[in-house]
This record gives sequence, C-alpha cells and structure tokens, in this order.
Amino acid sequence: MADLLDYLRQSPAVRTAEGKNRGLVPTSPKVAIYVAFLVPVVGIMWLAGTNGSGWSGAWKGLICALAPLALGWVVGFLFGLPQIPKGSPGDSKDGVQAYAPGGHLEAISDWLTKIIVGVGLVQWNTFMVKFWGVAELMSRIFGRDGNLIDGKMIAACALVYFGLLGLLAGYLTTRLYLASLIVWADRRLNRPDPSDVEKVNQAHIDQSTGELQEVDPGAAAALVAFPMSSFITPKALSAWGKAKLFLGDRASAITALGKAIDLDKKDPTLRRDLAALIKAQDPVRASQLLFEAADIKEDPVRLASRMLVALYKDPPIGFTDVISTLDSRIKTPPYKDSADLHAYLSCAYGQKAAYDLGQQSITKPSTEFTKLKDLAYDHASQAINLGGATWKPRLAAFLHPQPGSPDDDLKDFGDDPGFNNLVG
Repeated sequence: MADLLDYLRQSPAVRTAEGKNRGLVPTSPKVAIYVAFLVPVVGIMWLAGTNGSGWSGAWKGLICALAPLALGWVVGFLFGLPQIPKGSPGDSKDGVQAYAPGGHLEAISDWLTKIIVGVGLVQWNTFMVKFWGVAELMSRIFGRDGNLIDGKMIAACALVYFGLLGLLAGYLTTRLYLASLIVWADRRLNRPDPSDVEKVNQAHIDQSTGELQEVDPGAAAALVAFPMSSFITPKALSAWGKAKLFLGDRASAITALGKAIDLDKKDPTLRRDLAALIKAQDPVRASQLLFEAADIKEDPVRLASRMLVALYKDPPIGFTDVISTLDSRIKTPPYKDSADLHAYLSCAYGQKAAYDLGQQSITKPSTEFTKLKDLAYDHASQAINLGGATWKPRLAAFLHPQPGSPDDDLKDFGDDPGFNNLVG
C-alpha cells in the first residue's frame, strides 16, 4: 500500500515515465476535455443566474450540471472497468507465480452494465417519460419570465450533454488511469517483477567463501518480500535463494537452490552454487554436487556466453570462476573443440597473472608467472588453431591493447616473443 501511495503522490510526468517502463502509459487530460466541461458549466450557471435568482440560481444550475455528470461518470466507470482475462488467475510468467485476483467487482460491473443496457432498451418509453419529468422540474431554474418551454429545453439539453460527458469521462478515467493503477498494483504487490529475477541471477556466489557478489540490493529486497512458493522455475528459485543469501538467510538460500536442482537436472551452475553454500557443514554432499556439476555436459555456446560475462567481473571473482569452471572441462568433448572457451581461459590466466602481480604475490621472472604465461599461451594457441580468422586479431589486441581499453587481459605477456609470434 505504501508503494501505491508513493506512486500516486508522484507528478503525472513521473507516473507517465514509470508507466512506460512498466508497459503502462497513463494519458494526461487534454485541454479540450477541460474546455468541454468548463464552458458548458459556466453557460449553465449564467443562464440559471440570469433567471432572477442571482448567485442562488447559479449554484442551482451548477448542481443541475453536476448531477447528470456524476450519474454518467458512474455508468462510464461500469463500462470501463477492466475485466480479468480468462485463464489469467494462477498463470505464470518467467518462473513467477501469478496470483488469482478476486473478480467480484468485475462481475457486478458486468451484471449492472447488462441491466442498464437491457432495461434501457425494453423500458425506453417509460424512461423518456421520466426524463421529461426531470427536465420539467429543472426548467424552473432556467425559465425566464414564466416561459417554461425554453427552460425545459435547456434542462433537457443539460441532462443529455452532461450525462454523456460524464459517461465519457468515467469511461476514459477508468480505462486510462484506474486500469493502469490496477495492473501496476497487481504487478508490484501480487507478483514479483521478472526483471528483478534477472538482476539477482546476474549475481555470483563466490565458490571459495559462499558469499554473494555484485548483487542488486533493490532487486534482492523486492524478491524477498514474496514467499518461496511464488517462484516456480529453477531460474526464479535460484534468484530468490540468492536474494535470501544477500540478507544473511543462508538456510532459505540452501532450500531454494535444492528445489531448483530438483527441477533442473542439467544446470551445473545450480549445483556449484549449492556446493559453495554447504561445503562447510556438509563437505561430502558438496563434493558430490561438484562431481555431478563436472559430469553435466553443458552446451559449449551457453557456457562460453557465461564465461565471457564472468571475465568482465571484478577480479579475482571473474577469472577464478572461469578457471575453476573450464580447467577440468576444456580437455573433454565437446568443450575441447570450442575456440571461444580456449580463448576465454587464456584471458582468465592473463587476468590472474595481472592480479597476482598487482598484489605482489608473484614477480615477472618467477616460476608462478611463467606457469600462468605458458597456460595462457597454450589455450591461445588452441583458440587460434580452432578459429584463427576470428581469434588471432582479437588475441593480438588483448596482448597489445590500446590505451584505456578494458580488453587488456594478456598485456603482461606482451613482451614475450612466443606470444608475439603466435598472434603476429
């Protein structure tokens, strides 16, 4: 409710911008709508006021305009109230369980709308008699010098005009504003936002510490506001578990990842994440999960995409993930035939060398540095053999990057003759 109140307190421009981001576009009232209302109202008040009653008559005229306007608005509201699509309750999207909103108000709206239309057609003659009776009563406000015919026609026109204006205003207000607020509230308050699932799933669980890295705090806070039962796919359950882990609830994170693994037997990432969380209290199960993860044949293209993303994470998280994931796989099919995986592993060893040099844990002439250089060279050579036209110029750019380029993974090997001959 607080979120909805904050939304309503925002300016129309801000609400419109937010509505566009959420797929909702509330439309602001146009000047023509104000003119269509204000000019006739002023005219009605003037006619009633010049009937000899002064301001008293003017206020009566205003009431005579607002009454059919309000009645028409109610009818327009009934016609414009959004209906819940068939089959929407309980549906899910992107692994997020939708709730089943109550349809009582919609049912009443549908019922009253049919009654208004049906009774209006059947009892049209009776309606017209009543209509002219009301116009007769209102004519005393607009009549001049006892001439009730003119006043009766003015009253009838006011009833028709303001009734239709109210009907149009009620319909448009409901469709353009209330409908968007209902959908906004349903998405915000009753179903997690799939974009929050995507944001949290981009976070990385450190395999050595079991801590969550680079998580979006806002997205994590939004997801934990919902129970785990709101998430029904492995991807969504993993995101909820990571969000819980971010808030320190490791037990809930372990439960969520366990359920995600039960639903998806082919995702090694879920197993590695769960192993990182439980290795302290259950090392046997953690080892089994890592064994299963290593045995799963993940699609090389999908794995390459994930490794590329990892290389752009802050060290040592990124290159550690790449090395730990590919080191045992790169020698087995189908991964050994992927030029991309060999190239990314070469870059990961280059990043590790740069990081260790920066931490002063190794020096350039040392055995450790030479080992990293040789590993990077071997996998760069494999990448060029498998996809030379693609990777040879790219690896050359990594070896000798332009000033300020973020793609400088191999720069610390730039003075090595073997590397230069390989990419030259």
